[in-house]
Amino acid sequence: MQTQASKYWRSCCTAATVSLILFSGCEKKDEEKHSVNEDEIKKISETMGHYVIENLNAQSLTLDTESFIKGIEGAKAGQEPPLSKQKFLELLANYRKKAFEMKSSENLKMAEDYLGDNSNSPNIVVLEKGKLHYQRLKPGNGETVSETSTPLIQYEGKLIDGQVFDSTGKRGKPAELPLKSTIPGFRKGIVGMKEGEKRRLFIHPDLGYGENSRLPPNALLIFDVEVIKADAAKKEAKAPQKETSMSWLKRWAVPN
Repeated sequence: MQTQASKYWRSCCTAATVSLILFSGCEKKDEEKHSVNEDEIKKISETMGHYVIENLNAQSLTLDTESFIKGIEGAKAGQEPPLSKQKFLELLANYRKKAFEMKSSENLKMAEDYLGDNSNSPNIVVLEKGKLHYQRLKPGNGETVSETSTPLIQYEGKLIDGQVFDSTGKRGKPAELPLKSTIPGFRKGIVGMKEGEKRRLFIHPDLGYGENSRLPPNALLIFDVEVIKADAAKKEAKAPQKETSMSWLKRWAVPN
């Protein structure tokens, strides 16, 4: 069985190869340029260059620009590349694997340092030392969320740099989430919340997605969560409604 990581490397290699083929292919078709606005070709070519670099930067990879341009010019001149396609993919996969491991290690240290400092901040409640904290942003009253609840909630998930990766606000409606289907840190962090209460959760990657998701590996997760109903399933047991879209929390749930 392929691991999530091996599938990731294969898809990354494929994406990079397709990008390079598209780039060089755009340059090769000189005979077709008369039918296309030349200014548009220049803008497309320049923009594609931006996308290639942005894609590599997102994966913490470095490209030698001079060699990259040399490869394009060589392809235009009909020269053979310095590596066979098989060798290229092997080396690229190894390069990406090492970059992934380095980024994973860096993110883990960043998460642990952040939680270490955060534990000394005012109004922070430590549920699990070094693993799970929360800050109460707004008190609530009424029913309380239990471990077996399916609460109706509004939430926003962010990375340590503030980048939002999931939000009920973007979907335009709150979400009903059976707690057993969510990541451990989220589940443990909202148990005990009352209706109307709002918390900010700080989740270590061990209680989040670890290395196995589409997020950066070993990312610290920060969730702002507001409980609308402590257990929506109780009131809707006779007429269950299917969700039209799957939230990130369900899609990438990590079991205990």
